[in-house]
Amino acid sequence: MYETVFQVTLTKLLAVGASAVTVFLMIGSVTDPVNAPKMFLLGGVSGASIALLMLLFIGKKEKPKYFDLVVFAFLIWSAIVALRSDSPLTQNFYGAYGRHTGWLTYCLLAGLALAASRIRGFRNFEKFILAFIFAMCVNLIYGLWVIFFGDFLWWNNTYGAILGTFGNPNFISSYLGMSFSAVLALFVKLKKGPKLIALLVLFIIALQLIRADSLQGIVIAALGTWLVGFFWMCNYFKRKAISWIFFGAGSSAGLVGVFGALGHGPLKQALAQPTVALREQYWLAAWQMAKEHPIFGVGMDSYGDWYRRARAPQALITPGPDTVTNVAHNVFLDLLASGGIPLFFIYLVFVCYGLISIVRVARRMKKYDSIFVTIAVIWIGFQAQSVISINQIGLAIWGWLLTGLLVGYEIDSRNWNLLDNVSKSKRLKQKSSIEVLSPKLIAFVGGVIGLLIAAPPLSADIKWRSVQTSGQVTQLDTAFAGGYLSPLNSFTLASAVQLLENSKLPDLAIKYARKGVRFNPSNLDGWKMLYYSTKSTPEEKIQAKLEMIRLDPLNPEWKKLS
Repeated sequence: MYETVFQVTLTKLLAVGASAVTVFLMIGSVTDPVNAPKMFLLGGVSGASIALLMLLFIGKKEKPKYFDLVVFAFLIWSAIVALRSDSPLTQNFYGAYGRHTGWLTYCLLAGLALAASRIRGFRNFEKFILAFIFAMCVNLIYGLWVIFFGDFLWWNNTYGAILGTFGNPNFISSYLGMSFSAVLALFVKLKKGPKLIALLVLFIIALQLIRADSLQGIVIAALGTWLVGFFWMCNYFKRKAISWIFFGAGSSAGLVGVFGALGHGPLKQALAQPTVALREQYWLAAWQMAKEHPIFGVGMDSYGDWYRRARAPQALITPGPDTVTNVAHNVFLDLLASGGIPLFFIYLVFVCYGLISIVRVARRMKKYDSIFVTIAVIWIGFQAQSVISINQIGLAIWGWLLTGLLVGYEIDSRNWNLLDNVSKSKRLKQKSSIEVLSPKLIAFVGGVIGLLIAAPPLSADIKWRSVQTSGQVTQLDTAFAGGYLSPLNSFTLASAVQLLENSKLPDLAIKYARKGVRFNPSNLDGWKMLYYSTKSTPEEKIQAKLEMIRLDPLNPEWKKLS
């Protein structure tokens, strides 16, 4: 039995926190308005959640479940990977600039998954749907404003499409696809008035899916529509054969669509996109990294240091020698490359927990449960987009959170009389065994600690932005001090060298060029900056050329350098 106060506190924290992380941005004071700020806020939400989990284990002396062991295995192995990586430890810990999906982020996401698996009480599960809908509404209102009046945020939108609070049309497209599925799942059980509102919302989502100019959201919306239809038919038709015929037809159509997107089959002309060819090269490079480092991988968020070494000769044609990436654009392959086969399989088991929970609840379900179906289709939509996209924090928080929530839902629904009276379920009322410690106070302390742990990348970015806007190069030493609140990263070090060279400050440029290659000898841009620095010595130029050939062996450009 779970204490009411604990459940209320944990539910509010996770639901409000997930919604806040999804919509949180910082504009103007940072160079990365999306990822570093979201990671910072994620630190507070997850820190508070982990503190509550510790309170639960201390107060109830609860034994870890198998799901917990899988999550712990993921964290332990990824920590070993980070410590063994040739890439800088700070990069493995905080993640690469502009991504921030290092070990710390996965630790924070894991904390949310573990906490969500402890949620009990049907009404508590409803609050997560409300939180998702709130974040959806913020993005829809923002998107409508952009469509009709232009973007009021002063960030550099190079895509010419709506970005939402994700900073990228592909990410907002995926979120809109998940949102379409969620609203449709709720639509089935709504009354006439709310149904009309839901239809309007579906129309707005569809409009913005088109304006996002990204196919993946449309695919996710189609997938969600099919799944909602299947769940509805399972509970509407007494003859199960009808439901399974519908399931089989949808599966077949889906496979044809997937092959078409990959450039094969009858739909290749309609669905194939140029970006798929790029992603195929990114996937092949990830596979090559895994073949060369099958056990420990190349390190957390270190794909970018190895992409040029692992890419195939075809990648020099499409997407071209100068088009590089620091992520595999497939979450599963990214983890395979980062942490080797063990981390890949651990994550696969983690995902399977969510899938198995869906199957178990669906088999027990005697009537259409809109809350369960909504959670399920959002989760499936996230997993679908993770096959062709990255673990962007604003999206990943829902993938990890809902996995834990599905595990908790499956456990709790065992006591709901096979879901016959699920709408009448009441919160558990039991005298708390942990009344001595206030859950709210513990959550506050944990949240503060989490914010402090996740703050360094944001702090470093604010300092780097200050240097750029003020033009005071004397602040560079503060920005690149390398201390707790100023962790180094390869991208900003290389950018600083270029800025100083353009400002006719070669003495400072060579200083930071040398610092860049010492910090990360596996970063080609660092060696490139050293080679082209005005004050680099002949010996340094020779060394830089050799290192660039080593890091990018298929590119003939480096061999032509004098």
